[in-house]
Amino acid sequence: MIKILAATGGSRHAERALRLSCRLAANKLANVTALTVDNPNEAIPLGKIGTITKSIAQEFDITVAIQHASGQPDQVIREKSLLGYDLLVIGARGLRSMQDFFLGRNAIRLVKNLPVSILVVRRQETIRRILWRVPRGPIDDRHTQLMCQIITTMKAELTLLIVRPRAILFGHREDYGPNETEQCNSNSLLGPLSLKIEEITGIRVNCRKRTGIPEEVILDEAAIGDYDLVAVSVQPRRELGKLFAENLRYRVARNMPVSVLLLN
Repeated sequence: MIKILAATGGSRHAERALRLSCRLAANKLANVTALTVDNPNEAIPLGKIGTITKSIAQEFDITVAIQHASGQPDQVIREKSLLGYDLLVIGARGLRSMQDFFLGRNAIRLVKNLPVSILVVRRQETIRRILWRVPRGPIDDRHTQLMCQIITTMKAELTLLIVRPRAILFGHREDYGPNETEQCNSNSLLGPLSLKIEEITGIRVNCRKRTGIPEEVILDEAAIGDYDLVAVSVQPRRELGKLFAENLRYRVARNMPVSVLLLN
């Protein structure tokens, strides 16, 4: 059972995030907690937010637990999300700027440093096509479980993307080279993961392999593939490598015009 924490503030952006959370729980394999924060700067009263939350839950025939808290929104959400939740769902106002999150400017720290997986919802409430950028190393079983839950519930098409990094030398960036469609079989880099997902979900998985600057490749692939959700996994690293991994997730979330799932 996947535990989802949906941060809602009553705005249409927060409602969009809550609706997607409820869709993910509609098969009864996940439960949703809606968190509202009593913020003096928020014009929408908590009572109205609670009414909206219950109404959306009824649309999907599920029960949503409602929690109220007081304090700085990003700090409260961080503390609550660490209490055993598998996924934090938040809405974003803008298409490009992380500064436009309904949570405010401090949301940047929330997205960059929170160890819980985060789904940043933009524009759409449904997910039909997913692009998952996976690292070249081992995949966390929790990430696979979460992705399978999303695919199964949304009946979405999944494409796995692996990027062979190409360094920037003296300010020069080479072309990515031709797009490659890798066969999803046991002998390929993505084969074992794709076969595992297909076995669990019963949905066929596509595989892609590209070379280039990871952030630019992900953005380019997302643009040409008409995806609704882009998921990013980064192989755990140490010291300086860990800082670069965190920056990749942040840059992708900041610049991606569609919903983003940061797998932490």
